[in-house]
Parts: sequence; C-alpha cells; structure tokens
Amino acid sequence: MSSSPIDGVRRIRRAGEAARGFFAALLTLGIVAGVPAALLLIVGNPIPPLPDDSLAGQVPIDFVIKVIVCIVWLAWAQLVSCLVAEFVAGVRGSGLPWRVPFAAAAQQDFARRLITAVLLLATA
Repeated sequence: MSSSPIDGVRRIRRAGEAARGFFAALLTLGIVAGVPAALLLIVGNPIPPLPDDSLAGQVPIDFVIKVIVCIVWLAWAQLVSCLVAEFVAGVRGSGLPWRVPFAAAAQQDFARRLITAVLLLATA
C-alpha cells in the first residue's frame, strides 16, 4: 500500500506547476466561455443570410465577414470537443482518448496539455 491517498497520481511539488495549472484553467475557461461570448457580442448572429443577388455582382463585405465568423465558430466547436474528449479520458484514467474527427494532431495535443495541467492542479 502506498503513502499517497490516490494511487498513481503525481502530487504537485513546485510552485511553477501550480501556476501552470491555474494558467491552464484560466485559458480553458477563456476558450470555452470567452470565445463564444466575444463572437456574439462583436458580430452577433453567426449564420449569414444569403444576399438577394448572390450570383450577380459583388458579394457584400458583411456577408464575407459572417462566413469567416462561421468558420471560427466551427474551429471553436472542434477545439471544445477535443477538450471534452481529453477531459473524459483524463478523469477515467484510460490513457489517450479517441481521435476527434477532422481535428489536427496539434489541436488535440494542445487540448491534452491544457487538461493535463488542470487535472494535476485538481489533485493538489
């Protein structure tokens, strides 16, 4: 029997690791809640209405901006799904989680590092 109350959990021993955990928790909260709030406040409705004469003439700049905002929304949703997958795998202790469809390896690795730092902070 080990002296640790939870087997297999590494305790935080340095103040730098605790600071990294707090920063990761703030960054995760900013990604999950701050990005959609900022998008809604700055741009509003993310689904652009089609212009009346979309095939004839120029496309208005507002339409182009709203299409870009829709792409940002999709990227945000994909990153949040990576965060959820990593969080579930971290809490269960099952190792590497399943791959999120269409997610880049760097995106899921970034989510893994954030969630690992937050979960290590929670064990302190």
